[in-house]
This record gives sequence, structure tokens and C-alpha cells, in this order.
Amino acid sequence: MLYAAQAQPPTAQLSAVQCRLFSPTRSALVVNKLDRIECSELQDDDAQSLVLVCTVPVHGAVAAIQPVHLPHHDTASLVVLTTSLRLFVLARAADQPYTLETVSSISIEEPFGRLDDYQSILVDPQTRCLAVHAYAGLLRVIPLVEPATAARSMHVGEPANDDDNEDQAEVAAYPDGPINLDHNFSVRLPSLLNVHCLAFVNSDSGMAPTLACIHTDHTGSRVLTSIRLDLAEKDVLPGPLEPQTLTDQGSEVIIPVVEPRSLLIVGENTITCVRVPTSSAGLPTSPTGRTTASPHGWLTRPLPVARITAWAPMTEDEILLGDIYGKLLLVKLVYRKSSNAEQAITDLHVTDLGDVSSLSLSSFSGSFLFYVASRFGDSQLVRLDRRSNADADVGAEAELQLVASYPSLAPIIDCCLVEDEASGSSRLITCSGAYKTGSLRVVQRGVGLSEMAALVVPNVQRLWSIPEETDNGTTSLLVLGSYAETRVLRISSSRNNAADLDGDGDDLDIEEVSVLPFADPAAASATTIFAGALGDHHHLVQVRSDGVAYSSSRGDETTAVRHWKSSSGRKVTAAESCCTAQDGASSSYLLIAVEGGELEVLRAQGGELVSHGSHKFAYDIASMAVGQIGGRPVVAVGLWTCQEVHLLAVPAFEQFATLSVDSTYLICSLAIDETPSSTSTMTTTTQDGNPSRASTLLVGLGDGSLLAYDVDSQQQQQQQHSYAIRSRSNKPITLGTKPLTLANLDGGASQGVLALSERPTIVTSVRNRLTYSSVNLTDVVAAASLRLQPQKDGTTESPSSSSLLAVATSEGVVLGQLDAVRQIDIKTVPLDEDEPRRIAHDPKRRIFGVVCSRRDVDRLTGSQTVTSSVRFVRQDDYETTATHVLNEGEEAHSIASVAAGESTFFVVRVPLPDRFREGAEKNRKPLPCKQVAVWSISPEGELTSSATWSGAFIAYMLARGPSPRTLIVGDALRSVTLLEYVPPASAPMQAQLKELGKDYRARYMVAVEALSSRGGGLQRIIGAEADLNMFTLERDAQAGARDLADAGVLSAQGRWHVGEVVSRFRPSALGGGPKGVSPTSTTTTTYVQPRLVYTTAAGSIGVIAEVDTESGRILSSLERNLRSVLEPVGGLDQEAFRSYHSDKVVSPSAGFVDGSYVERFLDLSEPEQDRVLAGRSEPERVDVTREEVIALLEEMARTH
Repeated sequence: MLYAAQAQPPTAQLSAVQCRLFSPTRSALVVNKLDRIECSELQDDDAQSLVLVCTVPVHGAVAAIQPVHLPHHDTASLVVLTTSLRLFVLARAADQPYTLETVSSISIEEPFGRLDDYQSILVDPQTRCLAVHAYAGLLRVIPLVEPATAARSMHVGEPANDDDNEDQAEVAAYPDGPINLDHNFSVRLPSLLNVHCLAFVNSDSGMAPTLACIHTDHTGSRVLTSIRLDLAEKDVLPGPLEPQTLTDQGSEVIIPVVEPRSLLIVGENTITCVRVPTSSAGLPTSPTGRTTASPHGWLTRPLPVARITAWAPMTEDEILLGDIYGKLLLVKLVYRKSSNAEQAITDLHVTDLGDVSSLSLSSFSGSFLFYVASRFGDSQLVRLDRRSNADADVGAEAELQLVASYPSLAPIIDCCLVEDEASGSSRLITCSGAYKTGSLRVVQRGVGLSEMAALVVPNVQRLWSIPEETDNGTTSLLVLGSYAETRVLRISSSRNNAADLDGDGDDLDIEEVSVLPFADPAAASATTIFAGALGDHHHLVQVRSDGVAYSSSRGDETTAVRHWKSSSGRKVTAAESCCTAQDGASSSYLLIAVEGGELEVLRAQGGELVSHGSHKFAYDIASMAVGQIGGRPVVAVGLWTCQEVHLLAVPAFEQFATLSVDSTYLICSLAIDETPSSTSTMTTTTQDGNPSRASTLLVGLGDGSLLAYDVDSQQQQQQQHSYAIRSRSNKPITLGTKPLTLANLDGGASQGVLALSERPTIVTSVRNRLTYSSVNLTDVVAAASLRLQPQKDGTTESPSSSSLLAVATSEGVVLGQLDAVRQIDIKTVPLDEDEPRRIAHDPKRRIFGVVCSRRDVDRLTGSQTVTSSVRFVRQDDYETTATHVLNEGEEAHSIASVAAGESTFFVVRVPLPDRFREGAEKNRKPLPCKQVAVWSISPEGELTSSATWSGAFIAYMLARGPSPRTLIVGDALRSVTLLEYVPPASAPMQAQLKELGKDYRARYMVAVEALSSRGGGLQRIIGAEADLNMFTLERDAQAGARDLADAGVLSAQGRWHVGEVVSRFRPSALGGGPKGVSPTSTTTTTYVQPRLVYTTAAGSIGVIAEVDTESGRILSSLERNLRSVLEPVGGLDQEAFRSYHSDKVVSPSAGFVDGSYVERFLDLSEPEQDRVLAGRSEPERVDVTREEVIALLEEMARTH
């Protein structure tokens, strides 16, 4: 059984719209990301970025989104069309903020219709109807108006027909409720079969809804025409514009203008303003019924040659245009009042504003702030800075400012996986972007650290951060502890707003300081066990094995160093500090662990540290951690010998819970997760209505494994609590092989617990389940969080704090900011507007060969020049070391790294134009796509043909086979063929490519790769085709011996609908871990082996893993039962979506588990999880416990 899950969902933004979706006063930005809809908001007018507030997963591909704001609703609804021809309406849920629910859903599929390339949803400006265009020559209309309104609009100047009352009643069946899609009808458009654009003409309530259309007729000419929609008669009437052949044959955008009623027709090199008459009478026509020249009054102005793909209104007389290359244009309408007091457009001013990302749609957000959604690169939030001189030239008074950028991997054309020997993880290098936004993206599973400063301080073993209040705001003291010395650094921000730290070391002020008690000669040379502050930071303490050294300060005065020693005279082994609050007063305490199992608590009082109590354990204390459980400060104490963890209240040392750890390894460290309850802890109520809270206790063991426990606190009576500890899983999670050290992270983009072993891992609690995100660092021995907050200086209203992370390695200390905790970390490598097309890796020289193409457009003539080159990029720093530009007319299609003896070469396939074939150089060999050839390469780079196979229609791709000397051929028509290379038996003979097996189905392959071979001579292949499916094939070497008809046949095994175009399979795993540690390592018998990583044109990254038969059965049962519990959005069925689709044939999926869907089980409440496990009947019951299922799914989630 194969487990397919997304490590990164699609990042391509196909469209974006703006509407008042959640609030009548606040606009939301709605973005179509293919398989989900994301809604974001600007928190305030001065916000510099968008905040995601809602995500709607869709079981399908979203083709179009359009907001509809009905007059009787205070918020808008979203009408959504999918590629499976499902039309549904999303509206704000009344009982839950920032939640959308489906209010209506229908299928508009026509069994014998021909799907059109142009699919869209249009809304009448008067909100009288919706028009959905999905099929060629067919329009689906959904009326939205009252019967009387429909009659007035459809029959201007005519009395309403009483016979139509029944139809009009259907039109207005639900006039005051949500949009009802059930009341619809279809109209034929027999002359509009090749539509490029449709748009409603702005009209008043006295005119019927009017559509303008650009289409291609039978002669190949672009034609502008119009139609009227008769909602009462459910018919189409002639529109006010007669068919008009457009001179600009690249015209494909219609922009309606409100006043005067006009249309802007945007082509490749012109923009034309067309006045829309109130009737069609009086227009000159040819004998064929079509005007052959521009009617009088049409206004045409030149444009820089471009393919306009997006537009957005900015003001009443200004419109933004964007082309596919990212060119942004501003069109200003010049008005003049005519003699009859009507406005007329007399001129169009076009201004080039500059370049942004390659546009798919731009949505204006107010205050000259607009959003640039892109499917070919990063999306952007851009501000148009307008100068105060309104009479100046438009170009002189407008300037683009980038406010925020939102990374996108789409489209991923090619990729390669590179193993990092130091960390044991894999890096995925993708060829992403198109047009002017191409780049390499370095994708790594885990969290990145933006380095801001690196200090060469070797042999640091421990780090502590101490906040320090100064006249310049809040700074931090960073205490560096080693075996022989203790050093102190003062770190502050040089910026007014610490949140603006951009990764430059110049933003930080770092100096080594002499601070008591650490400056004391005796203390500086001792090994520090703990460093911290007590009593509002007035007491600095240094805990050593012989006791505690401390000093107090008031203002600029610092007392002499004082000492505290244990009354028993024994050594101190561990220490922690904590703060409590009672009756509005706060107290801080220092907890000291002394040999012999004694725990003492000290309190700062009158400049002294005085004993406040003690507790005696049966065994020595191995580790301690402090935190909050149920709103109470507690200390967790781990003991030697007995493997127990005790929870005690501070400072009374009231012991309320004991936990026995089922492990033979030492309890090395403890941590209490203090992540806010909204994201991590469970909040329920007891039977008496009192609140019940749960925190997470993490236990790090000596073998590098982690145990997690939920600690429930239930308040029974005043000041009385009861606690219950339950294990999240009876199987520890292995995060390394070295003893595990836990440290709490404080604020910033990352909150949770940092687990240190070979590779650091951030443990966070999201929706009541633990997630593990590796930090892309190695050789980390200690870590500490720092918070900086500059002083308010009058220029900044509220200076914000910034959270930094200090990590100690064998070479020194690194300061930086952690990126947001997510599944993968993405870095961008720009290529100076080159488009990366193919990539290969040379591991010996640690260099990448990247095939690039560059498109330059002459804005005057429209001619496009394509230049192809090969870049050589270093693996260490991703800098381009050299570039080889190909000859004129050559365009590289593929590249491979080949080793010949001690030499390595990059082999590039370059199809030669006919005029260059005769004079081709000796090392340029013709390779027809219908033939597969094997070439040998000498150490000098000489190519020699070895074997050929000519059985392909178009050999679109090649991949190594599942066994040595085998080759997989993916054909553009003939599916998959498995070949074997047979070397020559002797020198005069030629090698052969022998056909071992073939899939005889007609499939257009887009990706192919080998799966691991099974026992018994079974060879497996996985492929992806243009119908957005994924399938597996199997060859049985012994099949011919049993049945001759099965010889040479690749039998079909699994099938699954991906919903995206797969661009590449790569063997290996995206995750990884230290050597000897599996990326899914747990102490369980479940077999989980990551096999492949795949990428798609929409920018998503997926992982395919193989699971054992029993686990596959459980996961398949969960997937089936989840369909009856999870309510699908828009009535889209997950089972139907994942079914195999191929040219009118739909087959149920088999051999695959939808991992992203199954893992939603972890987000359900316990009653819902029980419903899933119970199923709808006894045969559907999953016969395992909920804890076992959660452990299995968490293990599967770690594969991606």
C-alpha cells in the first residue's frame, strides 16, 4: 500500500478577488490556490502584510471564484466553480467567526458538452443574475431577482405576460435567503463557440442583463459581439452591439466602464474604448451582418506590446493592467462633457508603472494598495505611491513600492534531491517560476534560522538568557558557560522597532561585559550550572556545584557578591527559577537540587537569598523543569534509579502527581509546554462545570527519544486541584541517538520546545497534537531564547519586541531568528530573470548544472527572443560560478551528470534547427524523439553510440529502471515501456535495448520513476499522466512461464487521481535524520518507508511512502469512515475526487491512501474520532484503539 501526502500544498495563485466576506466594514482578500481557498485580511490601514484568517479545503480543482453581494445581505457570498463542474456557494457561518459554510451546491455537468478553455463566473452589476460559462456554446444562468424586477428588466416597454408568472415565481423562489443555485436554466450560444472573454455591461435596472463577448469565428478572426439575457423567458436576445471584427487579433480582455456606458477592449498592442448604445438600431453593417470597420466614435490608443492577463480598477477613471511578463500599466480615462450634458471619454493615457510578478490577477485593496496574485512566481502586496501634484504627468506622480512578498514554488519544472551528509537530511532543489520570475528554490524539511551574528567562542556548553532593563529599553544578557569559564554578553537592538530586524548583523549591538557575580574571579573560572535573575531582575544568580553566588542591584548600585551554600554541605547538581503570582503580588524563587535527593527553594528577600522550604526524594535528582499547569506554577523532577517524574507545586512543594517512565534509559531533561491554550492545550469542563485544562509534559531520554504526556488539571474547589497524567502515545519518538536536551522557546514566530540531539527539533502542539519540525542546523549543544525591546523614543508609537535564538556549536555561538514553524523551509536563489528549465547534480564536484532560458520581448514590435544557457551553481552557497550560452537558435531541453572514469561531464540535449544540422560539431549528435539511444562517453568527452530502440511514438522522458541495466521510457502516447540494456557479448557485436514489458494503454505520460523491487522477481513502476492521475505498474519476470499471454505486459496495480500535473518523481525522502535514525523512527512494528518525492506544476511537493499490509488496512478503513464524518465543502466527495479519471471513464482508486485527508483525523474531537473508528456499521469498525491510530498517523505525518 502506498501512502501519498502533501509536504507542501499548491502555491500557485490562480486568481484573487476582494469582497466584504466576514464583516460589513472590512474587506477580505480571497485567493484561489487550486485545491483550497484562502481568505486574508489587513488588520489595520498601516499593516504591512496580510493575515490569513480562513482556509477552505476543496476536493477538486477550483476553476473560478466570484463574490456576490446581494442587497439584503450585509456580507458577500462566494460562488465557486470547480473543474469537475461543481458549482457551489460559500457564505459566512453565523455562529463561528472566520468560518465559511456551503449554502447551495449543484452539478452543471453536461454529458455531451464540450468543455471550453475559458471558464468563468460573471455577476450582473445589478445583481439580477449569475452567468456561468463552462461549455462551448452554452451558458448557465442563475436568476437572483424578484419576479416584478425580472419582468421589468426583461420586457422593457412591454407589459408583463401573465403566462410567465410560474417561471417568474421560480426565479424569485428565495429572494430573501442565500443564493439558491437550484433555480437555473441554460441558454445556447450557437455562434459563440470559441470564447476568449465575457463581461457584463454596466446597465441600470431598466435594461436587460447584457453580456459583451470576444470570440473567434470560423475564419480565425477575433469578433466583438453582445447578447441580452431574458430571465423571464429564459432565452437570449440580440445585444446592443452588432458583431464587429477587431483589428487587434490579440484582443482577449473586456473591461466595462460605468459612465458613460462603455467597454475597454484590451489587445496585444492597442486598447480601444467602445461606446455601448442603448439599442442596436442604426449601426452600419455589411451584407454579412457584421461591421467591417471601427464605427465612428471608437477610441483606440497604442499599448506596449504585451499579453494582458489581469486588470483592476484603481479609481473611477484609472485602471491597472498587467501582462504575463509582469509589466504593470496604468490607464487613465479622460472625460469631457458633451453638449447634452453627458460625459464622453475623449482620450486614454497609458503609463508604464514598472515590473512586478507575472500576473494572473491583481485585486485592488484600497488606499492605493493592491495585491498581485501570480501563478508563475511570488505574489506581492504593492503600494502605488501617488504624489500630491495631481496636474503632473501620470508617470511622474506614481511610484511602485513593494510592501510584502509571498513565496511560491509554482510552476516546478524540474528538481533534484541532494543528501546533506552532515545532518543526514535531504534538500530538494527546484526549478521554479516562469517568465521574469524564474529562480531556484532550496526546499528542506524543517525550520530555517536567519543568521544575524556569529561569534567565535569555542567550547560553549550551556547558554542562559537574562532580561535586563536599561534606559535604552529591554536588552538581554547572554551567559556563556563552559567547563573552565563563564562569559557574559550584552545584546541589544540598534533599531527603534526590534521586529524590523532583517537578518543583518548590523542590527544588533553585542558587547562583552563584566557583571557581578559572573565577574567575580572565583565565579568566572567555575563551571556554571545555572544563571538567571530573581526579584524583578534585581538579583543576578550563578549556581555552581559548591553553591550559589549572587548580587543585587538598585539603579546604578550593585552590591558585593554573596554566597549561599547547602546546609548539608553537599554538591548542587541542578537549578531552575520560577515566578508565582498571588493576590496581585509576584514572587520569584530559585529551586536547587542537592546530592542525596534534596530539593531546596530559595527566595529573594531584603537583598538576601533565604531558604523557603525543602523536599526530600528517595533518589538523586537527574533533571528539573518549571512551568504552569492549570494556572499554577509547578516543578517537574526526574529521579535517578527509579525512573520517576514527580510534579510538585511551588513553593509549597505539594506533590500532586507521580509518573513512572517505562524506559531503561536515563531521564536527561524535562520540559512543560506553555504554548497558549488556543493552539496547544485542551480545554474542557468537568461534571460540575469547572474548567479542566491540559498541559504537555515532555521527557527527554538518554537514547535520543522523547515521551509526551498530557497533564490535566481539574479545579474541584477553591485552591484545590486534581491532576491526571496520561500518555499521548505508548511509543517514544526518536529524535536522535544522543541524549536529548529540552529548552523552552519564548515568543516570536516559533513557540514550543526545542529538543537538542544530532539535529534540533521544535516540538509544538497544534490542535491537540504534537508536531515535530526539524531545525536546519547541526552540531548544536545548547540554545537560549532572547527578547529585545527598544525604548519608546517618540517616533515609534509602540516599539515591538523581537525574539532571537542563540545556539552554541563546537565552533561558537550563532544569533538569529527562527522562521515560522512549518513543515518545510524554502530559500530562494535568484537567476537574474532567467527561467530554470532542467537541473542535474554532480556530487563529486558539488555543483549543479542548470539549463535556463531567457525570454526578451520587444515592446515595439512584439518579437520574442529566446536565449538558452547552462549555469553552473555551487552547492555550498548557490552562487553561479560560470555560464555557457548556447548558439543562436539552440534551446536546451535536458541535462544529465555523467561520470567517465575520474572525469564527470554535464550532457545537454539541444535540438538543432534544420539550418544548423549540416555544420554540427562532432560532439553534437542528433537524437530523434522517436528513438531511445544509449551512448558511451570517453574520459575526453567523446560520444559513441552503443544501442538504440525505435519503438517509441514520442519518448517524452526517461528514468532508471527498478533493477540494474533497466530503463523506463515514458511515452507521449504509448504509456510506459521497460527496457533492458544488454551489453555486447564480444567486441564486434553491438549492445541491445531489449523490451521487457509494456503498458498497452494509451496514456500521455508526464512523469515516471521506479519503485523498489519486491521479492519473487516483481519490478514496480510508478507513473503520472496528463489526465492528472498517478498509477503503478508491475512486471512479474515469471509471468511468461505461467501464461505466455502475460509475457511482456506491465500489469496495472494501483491508481489514484492527483488533481495536478506531476512534473517529476525523485527517489528518496524529503525528511531524514542523523545517521542510523529513520525519519519515521519509533519503537513500533509498523513498516513505513518513504519511497519518492514528487513535484507538480502548481507548486506542490508530495511524498509517497510504503506501509505494511496491516497499517495499510487501517489507513484505508480510516479514509473510508472519515467520509461519513467530515462534511465536504461544496458537496464535493473525496472518494469521487480521488477516483481514476480517464476520457469519460472513472474507476475507483486502489493501492493508494490519501495521506493529507486521513491525517485530518488528528484534528477531530474525541467523540468525532470515536465515530470514525466505529464506522456506520459493524463491518466498517476499525478494530484498533484511538491511541494506536493517533500514534500511527503521527508516525505517517513525520514522513512529510
